[in-house]
Amino acid sequence: MRTVILFIGIILTTATVLAMIQSMLMPRASRSIVAHAITHAVSAVLRSPIHLLRTYRAQDRWLAFAPPVAILLELAAYVSVLIVSLGLVVYGVTDLSLGQAFYQSGSTLTTLGIVEPVNVPSAITVYIAAFLGLVVIAIFIGYLMALSSAYAERESAMVRIASLAGEPAWGPMILLRAQRIGLPLAAAPDTNAWIDWVSTTRMNEQISPALALLRSTSHRRHWAVTLLAVLDAVALRSVITTEPPAPDDIQLLAVGAIALDVLAHAPQDSDGTTNWSLEEQVLEALNLPLEQLPEPTTAAVGVAAGDFAAAIDGLRRSGIAITVDEDAIWRRFATLRATYYTSAAAIAERLQAVPAPWSGPRSPDNPTLWPERSDLLGGGEAR
Repeated sequence: MRTVILFIGIILTTATVLAMIQSMLMPRASRSIVAHAITHAVSAVLRSPIHLLRTYRAQDRWLAFAPPVAILLELAAYVSVLIVSLGLVVYGVTDLSLGQAFYQSGSTLTTLGIVEPVNVPSAITVYIAAFLGLVVIAIFIGYLMALSSAYAERESAMVRIASLAGEPAWGPMILLRAQRIGLPLAAAPDTNAWIDWVSTTRMNEQISPALALLRSTSHRRHWAVTLLAVLDAVALRSVITTEPPAPDDIQLLAVGAIALDVLAHAPQDSDGTTNWSLEEQVLEALNLPLEQLPEPTTAAVGVAAGDFAAAIDGLRRSGIAITVDEDAIWRRFATLRATYYTSAAAIAERLQAVPAPWSGPRSPDNPTLWPERSDLLGGGEAR
């Protein structure tokens, strides 16, 4: 019987160490059941009472506890399983009771060393457990450093674009502010920089489930809302003139739509294939005759035609050259936005992102927060 338990302990220990390495060290989409289960559980528990908080700012402050709690629970889960698995090994190679075996395992793995081994096999197990205890701490520290680096990389670009997009970010505001300061619309936003940002963010979010829960330093800023605003700005500048859209703009719209589609679903279940049909939909929205484009609906687009018309009128009054018929602009923009809005809105709702303009519903529902001078585009009141 002890021999069977010994083999169970060895297999469980090996599986746990490999799962921890895969979850915290390997640069691949995390498939760790422990990491995803803890992340989802913590998120669900912390979201359950937010309807009692009256303001979005208070909700954001409360949800900021989710990432550290999830990370600490993940560490505790791995350590607990290792204590149990190594305890089974100790039980299998000694005549100790199960409780005494777990006591020796916990003493060794946590490097306390308050229990001595009773024979040579248990001494070997003790040395292995002590080494694994150090490995767990080293892996955890490396994981935190990588997570911090990914967070800083994600947030820095959002802080930079806030000078154009406002806080919370809104697509039409990017074009308006670029016009007001004399920045060429082709550089608002910088397409190549945002292609890199989208690609990096997608990769980092897939590697670490906890990264998605890490909230921005300001309650008026969120990565999903910022990405949605950037894609809206690029879609707008691609359809308001008769000039053909830049290839980089088309690439950013496709890359952004694909990234949001991947992150809106369970990335750990992805087989690694890319939904290239989204790129085809972007190309069709820009090139097909108007009569062949689908009739836009508010549910698929997330923007009412009247609100969109008010924003276009504000852009025109700001001095932006709009050389295409308003109905054509709306039809093409709506078709483009349908490729990425649903996924962006699902992420924003799941993560309780800031209720920015055109960013979809939330649960619980919060009043829309508008960026400064959004009144110039038919939005909220002047700030």
